[in-house]
Amino acid sequence: MSCWLPICGSCLFSLDVIILSPSCFLNIGACFRYGFRLDRTPVPGCEQLPFGCDAYWECAVRRQTGAENHQAGSCKMGPPDDPGAVVDSELRVHGIDRLRVADASIMPVVTSGNTNAPTIMIAEKAADMIKNRWLDRRSTNAFY
Repeated sequence: MSCWLPICGSCLFSLDVIILSPSCFLNIGACFRYGFRLDRTPVPGCEQLPFGCDAYWECAVRRQTGAENHQAGSCKMGPPDDPGAVVDSELRVHGIDRLRVADASIMPVVTSGNTNAPTIMIAEKAADMIKNRWLDRRSTNAFY
């Protein structure tokens, strides 16, 4: 196999290396010392393959890779008529006055890469919107 997969943005990893990782992990001394074991729950779509063989790991990598430790999307941004949306396009929580959400949870569709840069962008945009709202309020004596 000479397939290269984008795993962390622009990083490319050989599928050969990725499917060796679980086996290498199990051979680390600390795994034995602390009793670590791989979760043997079959990956959906790979149940027909014997757990642990190269074909199983290739199937698992192709079907179940994602933003594992960068959870996001729990406060989806969208219009008020979207039942799944929590915030509007200015990050204001629907139905709650003067409350905004400015983190990775507002992403309606989570990026396949690291969420750090998009989260910084969301925070910067939120800061600009809050600042502009504050400056508009001061100039018109309106209360937000």
